[in-house]
Amino acid sequence: LAPAPNTFWRGCQSQFALRMAHSEFGDLFREQERSARSSGLTTRISTLGRLPRQMAFRLLGPKRVFSYKRGSDPLFAMSSSRSESARDTKPVMVFVLIAINVAIFLLDKLSPVNCVGLYLNHRHPALHQFVTSTLCHANPSHLSGNLFPLLVFGRLVEEELGAVGLLVSFVFIGVAANVASVLLLPSNTLGLGASGAVFGLFTLAVAMRVSLRDFSWRSTLEAAIYGQYVWEKLKQEVAVTAQGGIAGVNHVAHLGGAAAGVAVVLVLRLLLALFEDKEMR
Repeated sequence: LAPAPNTFWRGCQSQFALRMAHSEFGDLFREQERSARSSGLTTRISTLGRLPRQMAFRLLGPKRVFSYKRGSDPLFAMSSSRSESARDTKPVMVFVLIAINVAIFLLDKLSPVNCVGLYLNHRHPALHQFVTSTLCHANPSHLSGNLFPLLVFGRLVEEELGAVGLLVSFVFIGVAANVASVLLLPSNTLGLGASGAVFGLFTLAVAMRVSLRDFSWRSTLEAAIYGQYVWEKLKQEVAVTAQGGIAGVNHVAHLGGAAAGVAVVLVLRLLLALFEDKEMR
């Protein structure tokens, strides 16, 4: 069976790729590839480096595989293709993350289980706390205040990067936000909440929809609408932080998470561009 269409690296299983090389799609694939290259197009799968092209042809079809020109933005092209197919696919990981947050909150507040060990202890932080603290919340309003933007922007990121991509991004950004907190906040701080990771999803979702080399009116409109909301949130965070912050709110994690989201996009663009250049040589 083919991998799920919203998987981050579409079809990395080498054994399946070898079987596909001898499948009934082989001749048709080669014909489409010759036609595309003669007309100055390159394959969309080349944005992911040297992943099996026949697998991409099987999963996406010839119209989506051979659909952007050389010199276009590889990350933008990849995300645009994935968004087209993701709109027909129900999101999974964003609801898994929401369910985990709710389950841990209920376990922490309604059961005799002590979950304080999952919070981020800035004085003596344990490695697991850099991840688990992003899944804990202090009260219902704290939980709902993070789950709503996680639902909205988590779905946007899952459309672009798939379920695994959302999970990896959430964990990486959450860890980065917590590292910034440990480095910059007092040692008597106890940190918890998904807001740092959520702020990273803000910037990640918007930045992936912006490209200086490729124009898409739909992606531009989405970036403008979501971007205005994100810009206002970031301005508010900077202004409040400059005035000393609000007690009980981790503004460092918010800004650190937002920076980590931008870093994810920059690194992805760099890696995909390197893969693209290497394949074209």
